Amino acid sequence: MTVYYFYNMLIRKIFITQILLTMMAVVYGQPVNENISVSLQQAALLRVDAGPDVTLDTEGSAIIGEQVFINGGTPGFTFLWEDDQQQTYEEETPVVSAAGTYRLVITDARHCTAEDNLQVLPNTSLAYSDLLREQVRIGFDASRKTFSIEWHDVGEPLIVTLVSIDGKVADRKEFSTGTGSHRNAFSLGKPERGIYLMVVQSGMKGFTEKFIIQ
Repeated sequence: MTVYYFYNMLIRKIFITQILLTMMAVVYGQPVNENISVSLQQAALLRVDAGPDVTLDTEGSAIIGEQVFINGGTPGFTFLWEDDQQQTYEEETPVVSAAGTYRLVITDARHCTAEDNLQVLPNTSLAYSDLLREQVRIGFDASRKTFSIEWHDVGEPLIVTLVSIDGKVADRKEFSTGTGSHRNAFSLGKPERGIYLMVVQSGMKGFTEKFIIQ
């Protein structure tokens, strides 16, 4: 009776163990095979911090990604940066030349991903240009929250960046220029109420306008 009892208990334990191993295999995505030991170790959850915001230098460029912090995941990381104009960069520390939001997507060796954003801010110390201010006029329709820009005889492309009072880039537009007079109506994202600076830049010349959006 005692031998039969212990034999029965052993069979039950083996059966329960097999069920538990099967459940673990389903949870951890690993096949059950009597010749394969099931590992319950998993890499820590992948997280990434894209680092602090950066400002374009006086030459109109900035390096991003120099202070990226990766936590967890499986080594063998790949980097993909994307700006708000859908241009992508696959370098770890790309050089960029436009203000705006840059999204970083990290992929590890197991194809897990994590993402974070940083802001590239316009350089408000650009050489102030009375001439550029005379060549470019910015208008704002408060009821529609739309802008207009007029320019004449501007040789280099115009970059218009809307920056909130706390330094965050709301949106930006770039306009091809040339001889003659031009006019263009445009919108810049969906800014919330507040005080904004419009940074108008052409080459190394620039000026700012202040707008209050109700």
